[in-house]
Amino acid sequence: MRVADLIIVAALALLWYCVIPLLGIFFDRNNWHKFRRCFDDLRQAPLLNYTSLHRSTEPAYRFTGSFESISDKNILWIRGENITVPVNLIEAQIYLFSLSGIQAEVKRIHWNKITTLIEGGRVYVGGSLRMHNDRLVFSGTKKEPIIIIFYGDNDRSLNERVLWAGRNNNQYFNSITPYSLAAGTFSFLCIAFSFLNRPAFRLTVLIATLAIFIPLFPVLPPGILFTSLYSKLWRQTRTLRSYRDTIATLLRYENQYLPDGEYYGSVRVDKMPADLPSLVQIRGKNTEWTIFGVIRKDSPLPVEPSDFAALYGFIPGSPEQLSRFYTTAASILSVIAVLFLVAGIALNIFFIALLISRIS
Repeated sequence: MRVADLIIVAALALLWYCVIPLLGIFFDRNNWHKFRRCFDDLRQAPLLNYTSLHRSTEPAYRFTGSFESISDKNILWIRGENITVPVNLIEAQIYLFSLSGIQAEVKRIHWNKITTLIEGGRVYVGGSLRMHNDRLVFSGTKKEPIIIIFYGDNDRSLNERVLWAGRNNNQYFNSITPYSLAAGTFSFLCIAFSFLNRPAFRLTVLIATLAIFIPLFPVLPPGILFTSLYSKLWRQTRTLRSYRDTIATLLRYENQYLPDGEYYGSVRVDKMPADLPSLVQIRGKNTEWTIFGVIRKDSPLPVEPSDFAALYGFIPGSPEQLSRFYTTAASILSVIAVLFLVAGIALNIFFIALLISRIS
């Protein structure tokens, strides 16, 4: 076996099994970040009512209701408490949240898949109103698409679902990974078959064949022990990042008026609040607590906002310090998690190389 052949196999494995899937991770992360940012920006948009449906005065609106029907002109109809709103599905970004929980699967779907959904499920839409067939309709463009979310749960849970959107236990398997793995498999099959009838290159054929199964290395013993540690740490990293995003949202809209006129702010207390939801997981001892909600003159503590998009609850300590802690902790844990994953793969490669050396 020539050294050049080994270098080619190693370079192809690095390209198809590492570099391109990693690019897919950043691509998917960027798309989900844009989605969360768009939803976050829409928190300040007013809720659509009967008057604005017939005379739009704002650049963007929000609306929630039940999925009613889809017309043959690609118009989705959402039924609210008092009005039914039309939504143009063309140039819309559509997302589907599963029903199993806050941290459950979320995926982006094409508009023609909506017909398979059950009528009556909850729907969120946000974006601009434009004239369509002589009526104002939620409608987007390529540069300014509207977003539609099917979430099938109460409106208050939508905040947490969006904060978790796009985060999973294994980001290696992203939207690009299947194509990259298929290309890698095809490349190594071509190498193996091209040298199959040449005895002098038997080792090249063997290594190219083994390279096909490199994506399975993390789940093979004994390296799977390190992979398990990686998965555990990555779940913690995911949680910390969602908490960081929660606090960033709180700080972004603190001390501002909500679209319905309520004043949103915070109050710090020296005792853990009772009967209030915690916005992050409570750990350790704390001497100070920050409550976020609507500030009213007749209440010493913030109260729950009327607007479902405004977060309500408490966090331990200072939000600024807590945000920095979550950011640092998530970065450190993610590095440690990746090191465990690499160690597990390297361990399996070592044992396979040892086995090959004895066979040859």
